[in-house]
Amino acid sequence: SSSNSPSTPESSSVSSSILKSLWDTVHSYSEEQYTPTVFFEMSVTNADKPPLDPTEVERRVNLFTSSPILSSVEMPQDWGVILTNAPLFSQKTEILDKLLLISDGVNNPVSTGTSSFGSDVSNNPQQTKQEYRRKMSFVLGTDTMVRIINPKYYGNKRENMIAALQDMKDRGVHFIVGGRLEQGTESGSKLFVNGEEEVKSLPLDIQEMFTLLMEEEFRLDISSTELRKRLEGKSAQS
Repeated sequence: SSSNSPSTPESSSVSSSILKSLWDTVHSYSEEQYTPTVFFEMSVTNADKPPLDPTEVERRVNLFTSSPILSSVEMPQDWGVILTNAPLFSQKTEILDKLLLISDGVNNPVSTGTSSFGSDVSNNPQQTKQEYRRKMSFVLGTDTMVRIINPKYYGNKRENMIAALQDMKDRGVHFIVGGRLEQGTESGSKLFVNGEEEVKSLPLDIQEMFTLLMEEEFRLDISSTELRKRLEGKSAQS
């Protein structure tokens, strides 16, 4: 069935396109030929909002198994949903880093889509390639990326933010950022935004952590909230 809005793609097409683009992105920006583990990470707590109710957490997780849209999409070979109590990416990184250390595939990179992939080797001869090898790649949108580099979440101190990003880089973190058309523009043409200007404000070695997708590579104007509404509506009709 088609969406109520004639200008909006059908829900199943949108969802399939999102997932296909995510898988393609994972492989396009991989260091090696491998099959990555893909986690859909969801934090039950949020730095700006109240914690999710347990019933809401269960409902969202069930979308991965009960939604007719997702059940028709070819998922990656190795994937799962991971729940955390980690609203900040510095906290998510610590959790995933420990997970990698205790797993059998300690050297296998992990890709994470979160609700959301930089140079691999430092120019500093003091650092080894292993220390700067990508171990985990976060796939996220521009709005989330902008929050990651906002000093507000680091005690309102830019130096704390830079230090947290450096620690994440040392752990092998890499961000792939998908863009969209700017929101809130009442008139005139809307510009494509992918966080390029914000990333340019960072030190060069920190900029290397970010792969910003161009509009021809990936563009998704729908919000996660709107996407969930579509998924829920589709599930309710089935």
